[in-house]
Amino acid sequence: MPASAGSYLASASSRRALLRAIRPPCSQRSLANLAGAPSLSQGSLRAASATHNRRSHVSAPSALVSLCNSPPPRSAFLRAFHSSAPRALPPSPETASYRLNHVMLRVKDPKKSLEFYENVLGMDVIDKHDGGDFTLYFLAYQHQKGVSRGEREAILELTHNHGTENDDSFAYHNGNNEPKGFGHLCVSVDDIHAACDRFEKLGVKFQKRLTDGKMRNIAFILDPDNYWIEIIATNKPQ
Repeated sequence: MPASAGSYLASASSRRALLRAIRPPCSQRSLANLAGAPSLSQGSLRAASATHNRRSHVSAPSALVSLCNSPPPRSAFLRAFHSSAPRALPPSPETASYRLNHVMLRVKDPKKSLEFYENVLGMDVIDKHDGGDFTLYFLAYQHQKGVSRGEREAILELTHNHGTENDDSFAYHNGNNEPKGFGHLCVSVDDIHAACDRFEKLGVKFQKRLTDGKMRNIAFILDPDNYWIEIIATNKPQ
C-alpha cells in the first residue's frame, strides 16, 4: 500500500476526512431534502455546500476513491445525498411465505356480533372452536374457497368469554378512547355510496358518514362492541 494511503488509513478521523473531501458536490435536490432536517439550519446547509465544493478537488489514493464510489449505507440521512440508493430492503427469502392470517377481537355477545359480521358485512363462519369457558369464531370472505384456515389471509377471529353477554355493565375497550391503542378494521366495497345507503337502512351505527369531515371518500361504521370499521371503495383498474 502506498505511504500516502497508509497515512489516511491510520485513524478513523482521517478516513472520514478523506471521504468528505472526495465526495461529489451537493446537488440542489440533496440540499432541498436536507432542508427539512430539524437539526440543520439554512445557513448551515449553504456553508456545508460551499465546503463540499471546495473539497471536491482534493486528490486521494485510488484505492480509497474506489471505496467511496461503492453504494452508500442505507440510512435516511445519506439517501438525501444519494437519490439512487434503494429506499427499502429487498424481501427476505426466509419471509417469502409469510402472510397475515387473522386478527382477533373480543366480543361481548356472539349472537349480536355474528349477526353483524355475517348479515351486515357478508362474512361467513369458516371455523369454530369451543374452549370450555370461551368460544372462538373464525370469519372470512369466501374469495378463497377450498383453502385451509391456516393458509388463508384476512381472517377475523371473534373471541367470546362466556358470561359477558349477561353483564349489563360490561364493555370492551375499542382502542379509540383514552388510552388509545387498537384503531380499526377496514372493508373495501365496489360501490361505497350504495354500501353506506344499505348500512343506513339496516340501522348500522356510523362513526363517520361520507358527508362528515374533509375526507368524503371513506366512512366508519361501528360493530356491536363499538369497534371501528372503515369502509373504502375498491380500487378498479383504469
